[in-house]
Amino acid sequence: MTDKEQEFTHPSYGMVSFTRFTSTGYRMFGSAVKVNGGVTLCVKRAIRAHTLHHDWYRGREQLIEVHLTELQFAQLLTGMNVGDGVPCTINFVAGEGRVEDPPADVLTEAEIVHKDVKEKSRDLGRQLDKAAADIRKVLAESKVAKGEKEKVLHAVDMFVQEVRHNLPYLMEQFQQSAERVVSELKTEVVAFCERTLRSRGLEALGKQAPTPLLPGGKDDGQRG
Repeated sequence: MTDKEQEFTHPSYGMVSFTRFTSTGYRMFGSAVKVNGGVTLCVKRAIRAHTLHHDWYRGREQLIEVHLTELQFAQLLTGMNVGDGVPCTINFVAGEGRVEDPPADVLTEAEIVHKDVKEKSRDLGRQLDKAAADIRKVLAESKVAKGEKEKVLHAVDMFVQEVRHNLPYLMEQFQQSAERVVSELKTEVVAFCERTLRSRGLEALGKQAPTPLLPGGKDDGQRG
């Protein structure tokens, strides 16, 4: 006796999946750092097939695909009912095709802060140059002893040196150090997220009551 396959479709039938992806320095929406991978959420239309006395589910055309960082993925699953959700990077939309990557020239929060500090240091340096010139002019016209003038000018020059050269250098070093720390933290965050998701998933499965393969309803008799 053969069991001929039957196929059923409906606009509400869908398949959803999570997969991991890897990349190099990928800029993602809502992420403060460039990432080397994350999680892809894919939604497709689906077919319900019945053969060999079982129901089988297969994906059809893709509807949407989005990318999430490891942290966004963890926040999505563990922070439900919070605002509009978490940021994601749309990668594919049915009818539109592949969506271009987020703009690479949009600065992250850390890069904006670094740029602002650098510009303010540059502005302050220009102001100090003018102030130093004014101080030299006043000292040249004053009757202050030569030794005292030299002390004041030396102090002014040292201060200008700190702001014009040493402060920007320290900011560059701080930026590099912060990037190294972030790189190490990303590894820790990924491990933490994986542990959290596994524990939450096992906990949820333990509390979930067994459910039948198909929900009850008038269609079951027609599709058996």
